[in-house]
Formats: sequence, C-alpha cells, structure tokens
Amino acid sequence: MIALATEVAAKKTSSEEETWSDQSLLIFKENWKGIYSQFEAFTQEVAAKDSQASTAVKEAYEAAVAVVEPYFQSGQTAAKPYSFLNATQRGEITQASYRLRDTLVKAGEILQLT
Repeated sequence: MIALATEVAAKKTSSEEETWSDQSLLIFKENWKGIYSQFEAFTQEVAAKDSQASTAVKEAYEAAVAVVEPYFQSGQTAAKPYSFLNATQRGEITQASYRLRDTLVKAGEILQLT
C-alpha cells in the first residue's frame, strides 16, 4: 500500500508513459481504490489503537479521489486526458498521493509494521 501510494506520487505522475497514455487519471484513481481496499482490513485494528489515524487514512483516500474527480464525466470510465493537465494540477495529484502514503505510514507504525 505504502509503496504503491509512493509510486503514484513519485513516478506515475511524471513518467512519459503515464503522461501520454492519457489514461493516467483513471490509473491513479484505481490505484488509490486498490490501496484503500487493502487498508480496510486493518481499519478496526488501527482505530482501536488510534481512531484519528484510521480516520486520517480514509480522509486522505477520499481527498485523493476528490482531486481527480473533476476530470471525470458522469457515465464515462475515462477521464480528461492527463496530458491536458498543467503543472499545478499534476502537483495537486502528487501531493494527494503523498498524503495518502503518509497516513498509511502512520497506520503502519501504530500496528508496528514499519
């Protein structure tokens, strides 16, 4: 989970392949959904030790999805082409993925996994 969240932020948002495939926003969104689906198995255990940490992961996931949501249209799977986004918009996506990663690191520390 942590590695994928880092990969989205550190590599996928800046790679040539991701930029020009123009499916990147969908890829990012689906990566985050996958990350959060894996975290859900730990939600109760993290919450039992630190409810704010568990909530922080959920909020970071929701915030990440919210960053890309404006680029999707109802009834369509694909989003606006990633190559059309400017540096500020790409930076917001990168930061959202790092925030998700950071909350996962904290949850891992709480569970003594990292």
